[in-house]
Amino acid sequence: MELFYLVGFLEALIIILALCSSLYFLYLIANATFLQATSRPFLLLFTVSLFFLALTHGFQTFEFLIGIRPEDSTSYKDSIRMFVWSLLHEFAFALHTFSLFAFSVERYITAKNSIAQNLWNRTFSIIIAIIISILSMIYAQAIHLVNFHITLITCLNIVDMFALVILVLSSKISFKQYRNTAGKATLEQRFQISDVYIWTQALIPAACLAFLLKFIYVIVIWVLQSVGDSMEYQISVSHYFQNVMDLFTCGIPFLVSANHRRLNKSKSKKPNRVNPLQMHIKTLDGKSLNFRMSHKEHFDFLKTHWK
Repeated sequence: MELFYLVGFLEALIIILALCSSLYFLYLIANATFLQATSRPFLLLFTVSLFFLALTHGFQTFEFLIGIRPEDSTSYKDSIRMFVWSLLHEFAFALHTFSLFAFSVERYITAKNSIAQNLWNRTFSIIIAIIISILSMIYAQAIHLVNFHITLITCLNIVDMFALVILVLSSKISFKQYRNTAGKATLEQRFQISDVYIWTQALIPAACLAFLLKFIYVIVIWVLQSVGDSMEYQISVSHYFQNVMDLFTCGIPFLVSANHRRLNKSKSKKPNRVNPLQMHIKTLDGKSLNFRMSHKEHFDFLKTHWK
């Protein structure tokens, strides 16, 4: 019994850290002024999904501690609260996948053909984000139909795989496009291409790790499904898999910001001055650009000399 409560305490600690970490990541994304408006809704949904994954796991763990059976999460007739937490958890799980897929597709399109950051395109991105949320709700309802349980999880894993592949392709294409458009594209287009490269490079390690974890999870569920009557074991594996996902959530903001050179620096910069201690930066092709002391002077310099 003491071991049971010790494990519960450790899980609660991990969940609290995951919640704090997801909120910190949400703060970083919400305050990233250099993030393009057409991709912001998808990345915000991605961070929100991490928060709800940790939150619903916390509620489920609390229900386990007070004596609710894990099997009661599959039907509202046994425990309405447990069924609701399970429903919200599956919604967040699907939202995590669909939002990353939409972000990858948007980055791919931007790398191939720059997207104008106008009102129509911003509104269209928000509409797509709403559709993604609705699809996630449909998935959360369908996953509780036990006959389709393993099929839906596998389909979601395939979407994860496509999202990762598109993200990698976007990174490679943006780097190639940046070199090929030297002296041909406008400053705005080259900025968008470089922004695609920066964000994809920052998210690829996290996307790879997430896909690997989910892939292992699907393999284990497939094996348990082949055993026969193993629903109780599947629920237990899902619960402990979520502990691993919570640990992943704890590290993701630091993993992304470590690979994004402007994500943390943007918070410390003054609004109207460029840091005088850093007098030059390098473009993707290795060319050095010297800073001017104000943003206006620096932008005028870029318009003239960025090739």
